[in-house]
Amino acid sequence: MFASDSKLAFDLDQLKKLRDKTESIKITINEQRNSLITGLIHLRKDWRTPAGDYFFRSLDADWENNIDKFLETMERFNVVLNNAITEFEKVVDKANSINHI
Repeated sequence: MFASDSKLAFDLDQLKKLRDKTESIKITINEQRNSLITGLIHLRKDWRTPAGDYFFRSLDADWENNIDKFLETMERFNVVLNNAITEFEKVVDKANSINHI
């Protein structure tokens, strides 16, 4: 990285860490969603009571759709972060080339 990064108003390393953490969280949420779906499939087979019917009517309404929306939002956030990183890397490269003149 550029020798006098402290003069720049951004920290590429922090942006990259944030991008990587966001990706890690997305993967974890996706894995947990899939695990929950599997568990609910098994539970649905075994819980054949009025309480079970009520539970699944309440649950089936939106939970998976809301998780999908959240994952989509995180993906958009990652796209924005990646674009910012790419553009800031260009700024660092330009600053380095000017610094070496």
